[in-house]
Amino acid sequence: MRTTAEKAAALRAFNDSVLDNDPELAEAEGVTEAHNELARSPEGQLAQESIIMRRRRPVLAIKNGATVLEFIDPQDIALWKKPLEDAAGALKPTIPSVGRVEITGNPDFSWVGTGWLVHPRFMVTNRHVAEEFARANGDRFLFQSDMSVSLDMFQEIGSNKTQVFDVIGVSYIEQRPGLDLAFLEVEQIDGAVLEPIKLSKFLPEKGRKVATIGYPAFDSRIPEPELMKVIYGEIFDKKRLAPGAITDIDDDRLLHNCTTLGGNSGSVVLDLKSGEALGLHFSGSFLRSNFAVRADRVKERLDALLAGKLLNRREGSVRTRKTPGPVTVVSAATGGSFRVEASPGNSASITVPLTITVSLGGTPVPEPGRHPAPMPINDGDDTGTDPIADEARPEDYQNRKGYDPEFLGSDIVELPTIVKGKADILTWGDGNTVLPYEHFSVLMNAKRRQCFYSACNIDGERSKSSKRTAWRFDPRIPNEMQIMKECYGSAPKFSRGHMTRREDPAWGSSKAVIQRGADDSMHVTNVTPQ
Repeated sequence: MRTTAEKAAALRAFNDSVLDNDPELAEAEGVTEAHNELARSPEGQLAQESIIMRRRRPVLAIKNGATVLEFIDPQDIALWKKPLEDAAGALKPTIPSVGRVEITGNPDFSWVGTGWLVHPRFMVTNRHVAEEFARANGDRFLFQSDMSVSLDMFQEIGSNKTQVFDVIGVSYIEQRPGLDLAFLEVEQIDGAVLEPIKLSKFLPEKGRKVATIGYPAFDSRIPEPELMKVIYGEIFDKKRLAPGAITDIDDDRLLHNCTTLGGNSGSVVLDLKSGEALGLHFSGSFLRSNFAVRADRVKERLDALLAGKLLNRREGSVRTRKTPGPVTVVSAATGGSFRVEASPGNSASITVPLTITVSLGGTPVPEPGRHPAPMPINDGDDTGTDPIADEARPEDYQNRKGYDPEFLGSDIVELPTIVKGKADILTWGDGNTVLPYEHFSVLMNAKRRQCFYSACNIDGERSKSSKRTAWRFDPRIPNEMQIMKECYGSAPKFSRGHMTRREDPAWGSSKAVIQRGADDSMHVTNVTPQ
């Protein structure tokens, strides 16, 4: 165990390195005669160095989305007040986009770290954070059994307010010894769409002023817990900002000296001038350095993810949320799902309690083996208490063209053919069977009052965010042939799970078409129990 003198020496060495890498701070730093007198003994040196740590690298509260510039040490005011005042405009849009990664179903933790939006549909965090609730399974990533994940974008000191986004999929976790990062797919709540934090393309110089934003937690690994309590005012688990500076850069990482704790894993390292992200904080070494994945490395992975070059598959499904080009997705309510991306072929079959065959033209190929049943898409708040839209009229649907078999061009993808269970197909109107909606179609099972399948055309290049609306009946078929509430509600009942996701048909040439696609997905004909 280190002696008091050894601790003091380590603190002095650390603070000397801070000043060496921050000339402006060194010039601003003053040491009074009283401090010099106190420094004559090792015990005094330890106390002084602890205070200097606090002076030089304070940890500030965030309230109502803004940094609270309240400092304990007057010299912190001289050093950080003006830079943070000048940075207020850059920080304002970024602070709300940082959230706390929360878990339900984990017996040990209710939250595990920090994450932040890098895209309207994706957040980034650390690999070691994601591994607390997710695991790899072949070419996709799954939530661990009985766990669900969300991102609370608020959790500020002195407030009980929350702003929770659902984490609906694990898109990518980089394997060791690669970068300590992971991408999670999120669904932002209506009326609270936040801007992603821009990733800097440029490397910062040493000494550049930065700040971490995250959720520091009490960290039992810290060798000096009393120092930790003093710095943080014994307030943990809330959104905090900690200013500091870049101390070094290597091939994949940048080093910084912002004050952090374990809960900061996944924090953003922001440039105080531009408000852009310079790094993704992932670890620290007490009295030595903190480490972050360089933002340009994060951007490389994100660009690859959006281009479909990284694994980007949701739990229990082979569908992706954002697709750069035309895609056709077919989901069977009782047994399987697959997607076709403008690639030549013949046919595909899925054997489930019913058999579905999709023809791509040409000679049929042998039927493959059984496929696992997909999980329907749960929007998180789809319980039996959700609002129900006013009933429409059948004539309101005259302009719905539904699923387009020629959407992929030369590869014709016809709607599935029901081989078993054909007698249960629901007919409507003048002998129609398929219900066409905006960009997707549904075939209903009259016996189960749920769909056999939902088939959707997706154009990722024209996909846009849209407002979520209420659940609704389809007036073209009797209400009694649709399930609105019977099996949906709070546990032990089920949540509603979309077969065609709300975002998938939300694309087109106008806002009206985009919103109509999203609205149409809210028909209970497009739902199965989740």
